[in-house]
Amino acid sequence: MFHGSYRTREIESVIADLRDKRQYGRQLLFVDNEFAADRSYAKKLLRRMIEENFGFKMTVFARVEVIEDDELLSLMRRAGVTHIYQGYESIRPETLSAFNKHQGLEQIEAAIQKLHSLGFGILGSFVMGADTDTLETTQHTVDFVLEQKLFNAYFWPIMGLFPEKRLGYQTIIPWYRGIFLEWKYYDGYFVTHFPLQMTPSQLQRSLINAYRSIYAPAQVVQALKDRKFGDAKAKILLRYLWRDIEKGAQEYLPFLEELEDGLYDAGGRLREDLLIQRIAKNPQWAFQAGKQASADNGILQSKFPSMDKKDITCISKKLGSSRS
Repeated sequence: MFHGSYRTREIESVIADLRDKRQYGRQLLFVDNEFAADRSYAKKLLRRMIEENFGFKMTVFARVEVIEDDELLSLMRRAGVTHIYQGYESIRPETLSAFNKHQGLEQIEAAIQKLHSLGFGILGSFVMGADTDTLETTQHTVDFVLEQKLFNAYFWPIMGLFPEKRLGYQTIIPWYRGIFLEWKYYDGYFVTHFPLQMTPSQLQRSLINAYRSIYAPAQVVQALKDRKFGDAKAKILLRYLWRDIEKGAQEYLPFLEELEDGLYDAGGRLREDLLIQRIAKNPQWAFQAGKQASADNGILQSKFPSMDKKDITCISKKLGSSRS
């Protein structure tokens, strides 16, 4: 997006770029958050790609509304689009409403059914840890992914901690509920906030278990039974890759457990008052998103003390190597 409008490249420029990329292989990801945002442009581009006969196997990003245009879907298939990445964000109506997503579970299911019927593989993206989510939400989402037989799914812990000036410095999650250890933990696999209805470590464990479930050997076997041999091969590879990612997530858990200690009531709900009191005394592990965000929450940046040493004792050398 650019100044409130959708910015596009000249079609022949894209075609020239695609010609160059063909030398590197057949697998191609279009890095465009909404491939079908400008449908007229997308159709023109797809027709040129069909003329070129590139032979790519492409993945594109598209919202559920893409199923409303049969001509567009036909052109996508003919041009070599094999997979569509869709940001469902949640299967909970309350969460979808809070995210202002303008879609419901029925629309999501309808999109999956139609895209599958046309031969598209689907990569579903879900955001976990919203204030409306509970500890059971992750497992329900995993069940949905498996029932719908998505090609792959991504479970992203919410990272709405950056204030936006155009929204009056509002954030999805209040800045003081952010957790900051190092920037490398903001890659989408680590919990970096205090959820409202579960602890950070509980959410982190649920995400670990979610990936274990979708990459389980049973899912490889099911793909083979369905004669989806490409899916089976991909799941084997993803399972192998996930093992290294999980190792880092497991090492991160003790840090979260010590950080959250004493901040949740017996029912597992965050005591925001206690969290704010702690941050007022020691903001070292909070996500400090600027003076404006601090002032909006009643704690001015100038009042924050500077800390000379860590107060978290369980950080391993691997986690804390760059924090001195």
